[in-house]
Amino acid sequence: MNDLHYFAKGTSVEDSSALSDAIAADPNGIGFVGLPFIRSARAVAVSDQNTAALLPTAFTVAREDYVFARRLFLYTPANPPNPLTLRFIQFAASDAGQEIVAKGGFVNQIVKKEASTLVGPNAGLPAEYVRLTANAERLSVDFRFRTGSSQLDNKAVDDLDRVTTYLASPTARGKQVMLIGFADNKGNPQANQTLSDERAKIVGGQFSSRGVLAGVSTGFGSAVPVASNATDDGREKNRRVEVWLK
Repeated sequence: MNDLHYFAKGTSVEDSSALSDAIAADPNGIGFVGLPFIRSARAVAVSDQNTAALLPTAFTVAREDYVFARRLFLYTPANPPNPLTLRFIQFAASDAGQEIVAKGGFVNQIVKKEASTLVGPNAGLPAEYVRLTANAERLSVDFRFRTGSSQLDNKAVDDLDRVTTYLASPTARGKQVMLIGFADNKGNPQANQTLSDERAKIVGGQFSSRGVLAGVSTGFGSAVPVASNATDDGREKNRRVEVWLK
């Protein structure tokens, strides 16, 4: 994906570092590289139709809010003949494995928190959402759902233990946990409101079964989309539950 033409003459560059450096040296250059390769080039905030433009950061990519964020999948048979296969998968998904990912400059799955950037009146955002998240911190993991249902997708299932372990740690102790659900805009608004509430409560139930109680579990229907609702991929990003601490 890094083999891009960016000069007027259509120069093609296949190395991400070289591409980034060439773009940084050319006022008219533009290209696409992974987050670790931005180097001295300037990252550009992008949006998907009528959504807020977001810069690529470790948080916006980890939460999959950034338009070009994409998952890395590791595939294996259910019962691989090599006993080391599953051990490798387990290590790669562990915090120790993700620390190696972080050292390489890539976006890792270790749970972190970030202060809210919502300030003052925010056009297009529900007033109650702004009130709840004021002076709050958002976690780097969102829980996403399968189409038209309250069933967590495969990544969200794996994230449950990771997030609840973080919430039970001294770092988050004493903070109120808020779960805020959203839906895509497919169907009628009332159904989407109900579905977003239900999704927040389902994640809350999963947290409770792991010893973590959420102080707030609420939904805002199809408000605050992070991607276009005109595509399947966009709607998938919008079906989510955000985790906030206050």
